[in-house]
Amino acid sequence: MQKDTRRLTVARDHLRSAHEEIRLALDQTDIHVQQSAVRRAVDHLQMARSRLLEQRELVRGETDEAVHAAYDHTSRAGTAAFSMVDRWPTDPFPDLDTVRGEILAALEQVERACEVGQREEQMHH
Repeated sequence: MQKDTRRLTVARDHLRSAHEEIRLALDQTDIHVQQSAVRRAVDHLQMARSRLLEQRELVRGETDEAVHAAYDHTSRAGTAAFSMVDRWPTDPFPDLDTVRGEILAALEQVERACEVGQREEQMHH
């Protein structure tokens, strides 16, 4: 499970970084600063999604459900953020808030997967 946990913690780190970028964009009114922050968030979301995709292939049981949910939330956040970069909205704040919510939901599921994975590992020792 150590390798499994490592992928999850790397995904969690990227999700946290993406969240910080979206928070930065929400705190700004300068469109260029917002766009740059969202682009960086997209990069982090792609990395998190990649790690979660790898993890989905390895896990079963209760951890599997949390990893799949985290992957789905991360994918939705990435799609929404990428759409913003592709065509910047007149009022970006509702879209930024949507991305932020998906990232937070993904983080919650990653934390759940880590907790379940640790419990399962302890049961096998």
